[in-house]
Amino acid sequence: MAMKSKHREVTIHDIARAMNVAPSTISRALHNSSRISEATREKVYHTARELGYHPNIPENEYNPRKTKTIGIVVPDVQEEYTSSALAGIQKQAANEGFRVQLNQADNISENGKIAPGFFPDNGIDGLIVSLPETSQYSEYFNSLIEKNIPVAFFHHVNHDIPAIKVFTDHFNTGYQATRHLISGGNTKIALINGHWDCATYKEQQEGYKEALQESNLSVNTEYIKNIRVTPNETINVMNSLLNLSSPPHALITPTPYIALQIMNFLHTRKIKIPQEFSLISIGDSLYHSLFIPSVSAVQLPSYQIGKTVAECLINQITTKQAGEETVIKPARLIIRKSSLGA
Repeated sequence: MAMKSKHREVTIHDIARAMNVAPSTISRALHNSSRISEATREKVYHTARELGYHPNIPENEYNPRKTKTIGIVVPDVQEEYTSSALAGIQKQAANEGFRVQLNQADNISENGKIAPGFFPDNGIDGLIVSLPETSQYSEYFNSLIEKNIPVAFFHHVNHDIPAIKVFTDHFNTGYQATRHLISGGNTKIALINGHWDCATYKEQQEGYKEALQESNLSVNTEYIKNIRVTPNETINVMNSLLNLSSPPHALITPTPYIALQIMNFLHTRKIKIPQEFSLISIGDSLYHSLFIPSVSAVQLPSYQIGKTVAECLINQITTKQAGEETVIKPARLIIRKSSLGA
């Protein structure tokens, strides 16, 4: 009795050989990439149907099943800015009938990298990302965009990828904070920044330098510190600043969490705030107004940034047009007692 030949599933490589084109062209066509012409796309759909590539391909076009799911990758959901932005994302997603798949990158290494394979590969219609270092993942993000799966960055953005970007003017936040301290009579102003080599902290530092130079104040590199956000490192940096031969009398912190750590440190050193030391935070906290003294801040519109990034992403999912879009949200200076004692 003759044996039946084992059925082999048709792949995009079979379609590519039949059409004498690259497999990547087939992949882009089947994922509705804007880089493929309508005529080529129709030929690919026709060949795919003939070869039996997908039993559920409609007669008129290939239409991958939408999951109504947005992937989200963030470093720390407990951080106040991130949790507020996530609330905005989830609110907007729910309003539009989408659900979110949250991935917390809590294993970021010293250089800002996370484990390979962490990012979602499938089952999402779009991806929202806020990581301090993303350049090493450019190939992954671009591959999603080529498949017409929109990618959006918020807060920490990658300017080299043609994606959605929603953020605050980081240069201006550094500039505003520094100008405020200068206006109170401070001339020795230190800046503590995040340690990763990313646009957010670079731009804040440039704003800080610009404000100093506009006021004819020199930029003292000993006053600029890039740190990991840990209690021990914060204490070490503060000790090194206060032990300088000419220590600063004012400070800008990169997050509310670090601001509160430093407030506690200064209290233990019996340094009076704001009489002897002025302080302002990049980013506000619900707790800032409750501290004694209350903490000044440059308030970042995190909830609105979350809503906006979700709105932009869902719009691109709906219109099937993944591409570049930039929205810059203004920050607001909140003056409280911690910066009024020069």
